[in-house]
Amino acid sequence: MTGVNPAPAASIATDPDVAQRRHARTEATIVLLQTAVAVAFIAGAYAGLFHVASPIREITAAWLWLYHVWLTVYSFKYRVHGQSLAWVEPLIPLLDLSCATAVYISLGDPVSPVWAIYLYALIGYSRRYEGRGYLAVSGYTILNLLVGWLAIGNPKPAQFFIMLVISVAVMTLASPFSESWREAARRGPTPAKTAPLPGLATRRTFFERLAQAGRMPLSILMLDLDHFKKLNDEFGHLRGDEVLRAAAAAMASSVPSTAITARFGGEEFIVALPGIDARQAGVFGESIRQSISAATPTTVSIGCTVLRPFETIDQAIRRADELLYVAKRQGRDRVARDAFERYAA
Repeated sequence: MTGVNPAPAASIATDPDVAQRRHARTEATIVLLQTAVAVAFIAGAYAGLFHVASPIREITAAWLWLYHVWLTVYSFKYRVHGQSLAWVEPLIPLLDLSCATAVYISLGDPVSPVWAIYLYALIGYSRRYEGRGYLAVSGYTILNLLVGWLAIGNPKPAQFFIMLVISVAVMTLASPFSESWREAARRGPTPAKTAPLPGLATRRTFFERLAQAGRMPLSILMLDLDHFKKLNDEFGHLRGDEVLRAAAAAMASSVPSTAITARFGGEEFIVALPGIDARQAGVFGESIRQSISAATPTTVSIGCTVLRPFETIDQAIRRADELLYVAKRQGRDRVARDAFERYAA
C-alpha cells in the first residue's frame, strides 16, 4: 500500500502539455490502484474472506478508509497537477507503511502474502530517495515488518528470519540499481539535443559539478523557451540555433559566477545556484526572464525551487520541472516559484 511515483526525475518531454498529461495519468493511476487495494481488503474482511476478528477489523478498516480518502483528495488536488505540500510529502511513505502494518497485524499470519508490500516499498522508494534518505525510509520499512511480527506474537521465527534476510538483501540491492538508473536518466537525451552551447556545461558535466557543490542551500531553475518549435518552423533551424546561443548568453550573464548552467535538452536549460535560497533564486529567475526577452525574439518560462532537507537532487529537479509546466499553463513568460520558502536558508 505504498504510493511510489515511478516517473524518472530527469525524463523531460519537449512538449509540456504531453508531459503534464503523462504525469497526471501516472499520479491518478497510482492513487486509484492503491485505494482499490485498500477497499478490496476492507470488503474481504467484512465478507469473511480474511477471518479478521473484531474489533481489530473495524479499527483497521476505519484507518484504511480515512487515510485513502484523504490521500485520494490530496493527490487529485496537488500531485495530479504537478504540485505538492512540502510538509505532507515526507509523511506519505510513513502513513502508507502504517496501513500495510495494520493489515499485516490484523491478519495474524506472519508469513501472509501481505509482507510482500514491504519488499515493494523497499524497491519503490529506492527510486525516490538516495543516500541517508533511503537508509532512513528503508530502515523504517524493515522496522514496520519487525513490529508487525512482534505484535502478531512472535510465531514461526525461522520463517521470519528468512523474511528479514530477504528484506535486507532487497534493501541492499535496490539502492545501487536505482542509482544506476538515475545516472542513466541524467545522461538522458541524445547528443543532438544536448549539444554544448557557449558558456554552458553539458548535461553530464552539470551533474558532475552539482555533486561537488554540496547540498544546502541549493536552488534549481528549470527554463524552457516559449514557442520555440514555431520559431524553428517559421525561420529555420539556423535561426533557431542563433536564438539558443543568444538565450544561453543572456542566461549566463544574469546569474552569479558560482552558478552551474547547462543545456538540459532541446530548448530547455537548467541552472543550479549553490548557496542561494528560494527568495534569491526567484530574483535571479526574473533577471534571466527579462534578459532572454530582451536578447531574443521569444520569451522563457521558468520553474524555481530549492532543495529541501532529506530529498534527492532528482526530486528537486523534478519539482522545478513541474513548476515550469505551471508557468507554461499560466500563460508563459513568467517564473513559477516554490511556495514553500520556509525551506530557504
